[in-house]
Amino acid sequence: MWEAGVHTVFSLPPEGSQLLDALPECSCVTASDLVVRTVAEIESGDFSYWRRRYTKGVPSLVDALPPNPDGTRPNPLKCAPYLDALQDLVGKSLRLTLSDDELRMRLAMLLLGHGSSDDLEIAAGFVPKEILEGLRTNAPFFEVGVSTGSFSCPLDADDALLEVCQSHLNASCALFPDVCDAVIGLLAARGRYGRVASLLELPGGQRRKNLLLVHASSFLDAGSVDAVRSAACELAPYLGLELAEGHIRLLDAAVGALGERAALTEAVGATISDNAPAELLDLSLFAEARKALGARRPREPLSVDRLDALGRRLLVHIEACGLMAEGRLSAATRLLIANPCDDGGRSVSEALLTIDAEITRLLLCDASSASAQSVERAIDALSSPELAGLEGYTSCLEVIRAVILSDEGAYPEVEQLVSRAERAGDRLVQALSLVGGTVIDLRRRALARASVRAELAAAVASGAGLGYIARVATLLGEVARFLLGEAPRAGRDDVPQDDLGRASALVRAAMLVEEDVVLFDEGEDMEPPRDAVWLLLVLGEGMGALSARLDEMLPLAWRHALMIARPRWRDEALGAREAPGIDTGPDAAASRHGHGAPIEIRLLGGFSVTVRGQRVPDGELEHRNAKSMLEYLLLRRGATAKRYQIVEQVWPEADYGMGFNRAYQATSTLRAAIAKIDSDLDPFVLSRATKAVSLDMGIIRCDVDEFRACAREAADTGDDARAVAMARRAERLYVGDLYVPPVDATGYVMTTRDELRRLYGDAMVAGSDAALRLGKKRTATRLAMNALTSDDMREDAVVSMVRALRASGRNVEADRQYQRYARRLMQSANRPPSRLLRRAAGIGEERGRRLSDESSVEVTFKERSCAS
Repeated sequence: MWEAGVHTVFSLPPEGSQLLDALPECSCVTASDLVVRTVAEIESGDFSYWRRRYTKGVPSLVDALPPNPDGTRPNPLKCAPYLDALQDLVGKSLRLTLSDDELRMRLAMLLLGHGSSDDLEIAAGFVPKEILEGLRTNAPFFEVGVSTGSFSCPLDADDALLEVCQSHLNASCALFPDVCDAVIGLLAARGRYGRVASLLELPGGQRRKNLLLVHASSFLDAGSVDAVRSAACELAPYLGLELAEGHIRLLDAAVGALGERAALTEAVGATISDNAPAELLDLSLFAEARKALGARRPREPLSVDRLDALGRRLLVHIEACGLMAEGRLSAATRLLIANPCDDGGRSVSEALLTIDAEITRLLLCDASSASAQSVERAIDALSSPELAGLEGYTSCLEVIRAVILSDEGAYPEVEQLVSRAERAGDRLVQALSLVGGTVIDLRRRALARASVRAELAAAVASGAGLGYIARVATLLGEVARFLLGEAPRAGRDDVPQDDLGRASALVRAAMLVEEDVVLFDEGEDMEPPRDAVWLLLVLGEGMGALSARLDEMLPLAWRHALMIARPRWRDEALGAREAPGIDTGPDAAASRHGHGAPIEIRLLGGFSVTVRGQRVPDGELEHRNAKSMLEYLLLRRGATAKRYQIVEQVWPEADYGMGFNRAYQATSTLRAAIAKIDSDLDPFVLSRATKAVSLDMGIIRCDVDEFRACAREAADTGDDARAVAMARRAERLYVGDLYVPPVDATGYVMTTRDELRRLYGDAMVAGSDAALRLGKKRTATRLAMNALTSDDMREDAVVSMVRALRASGRNVEADRQYQRYARRLMQSANRPPSRLLRRAAGIGEERGRRLSDESSVEVTFKERSCAS
């Protein structure tokens, strides 16, 4: 064709460039000429430098990793097109048509991530300059420097990318195992244990097993618990490795503390001597970090001089936990600031410090100092199945976020944390979860349950020696009983005069009846209680009359502190609710799960999946527990779950290996059922890097999401007309209770079912009250009846019902509703209705007591009749 004068364009791999000798007049374009210059030339200080790190300007990678629509940075590990393009490039970079010398050098570059020509000489044994020059021209993927011989490839951006490309690296490491061994030795010598941990699954030999045991604490800090456990079980074959008995015992204890949820024994770390090497101290401190979740402090104080960098980080974490458990949040913050994180939460110890800093920041109502990516990276690191023993720390953060952000969607997860922490012996998490559940119950007006939960939290905290949490729980219990109508007790003299004590005194003063109120002394020493501002913010909104009276009684300096802190909390809540997968309201839900969504799923009152208006037959969703897995994902926060969480929920009898396979089969079943109607729709987003399964909510609309948004809007809005409109919309959506699938091993769906039923009642009560204020008496009566149908012992629903009936002139029915509720309440709780309900029913104190006595006599007579 060329000889005939036809213009021809063709491509050749670099190793075939000698074929061009026969075409002297051709023009050559190399790979470096095709890079996206606007990306490849981004400077290191630029905000968009991450694009250069992950793509090196290679067009296929640049196209697969665009910025988010709002300009923020995407997560490459959750971007399937990028991961596919990266694997394809790595596979082509290690093609067998290359010479052995170049293959060895390319493999060393991929494994090292970045380095110099000296590093390549150690790893590959030699550095031919012509190969380096060829890579600079023909392989911009490796970003070889012009004169320095330095290199950097996209696999250096995140160690997790090594696992993504493991299948391609395995084959080359099997051909050149000496390169892999040399790279591991070089990385270990430089302390890059996180990257070494990512290389452990590649073909290797005896040397790396020895490294796992000699530097066990460093590998544990990298999160490689299973690898260390496996190496420890094979101690016998390593004839050249000798470990003392105490070393082996501490190694087993540290592995168990990090990798198992079971409660620890008291003997861990008891035999550490004063002159023990840093490695043993680090292993002991890992066990102590787990003990902190059980509210147990270290057995002996350790001198910082005896510890290495890892040990110092773990010791700071343990001391910060102790300070936070005592309520000394400012002191914990000072300690953490004096010992900052360096790598953004990539290692276990750094992740723990990042979580500690985030917890203290939220409770002190400070502005964010760490990036959201650092915090989420730390959460992901501690959520690994290999670190099951430390999941309590992320659980604590989840509870605090739920309390601060008023996130009702987190309620089922908080419920699960209580039982999970009890099984693990993590009393700190258990007590904190109970307190968080109490706050959520108070906001939902589930006051009787809040009172019981607060008493249980106080008992658990007191038994664990967590005095600060016990005092908070006791105060919340008093608030719950006050909102139930009980008269508060007089001021207490035994309250410590710390920040919590001063804040509690103000709350108790606000709960006293008006004639008993003693104005809070606003002397010169009335500095704001910095470590308890969070409690005033929690009780200052959504607690009815108590919140209003608190606001009236605030000293001027306290009011100023709350005025500064409250917008930060609201901004925090707004930012969280605007994150992907979290509703901000019915309008936002409609835009995200719009009526044009091709897949519609109904879970309220039954289960159905509709694709393009055509219903998927139920029989096609019954196989392989596909229905149970689909509902679990839909109810999860962000429609995302780790694979091990899905296994524990749907296949509890299976081990993780078998469970992962069953989860894959279930996704295939769902995909096949949907593909029969529309083969272009894929409801799942799978990430091999994060080992998570997500639903693509951009093409799925679920009635639960829309109902939640409408019900919350009805309960929270201050506009009566909008409250009624949202309550009516929630009424139409809630055609029945949440569908319970065939398998609900953890009880997550049942907990969510109860939560949605309570949310429905909240919306109906709020809508009824708003309708009555607007003069819509029939609507008010109907909505109140809906609330009573969902829970006939909701006193606020009875109040709304009685008010609506009396406003409609139906006094006889109102009295009947009151008497029916009074009898049931006396029978179940042996107490009369609240003063608020008696006033709504138009019943005075004397008549109320007489009706209560009559109800008591009637109940007693019935009991005696049954007994006879």
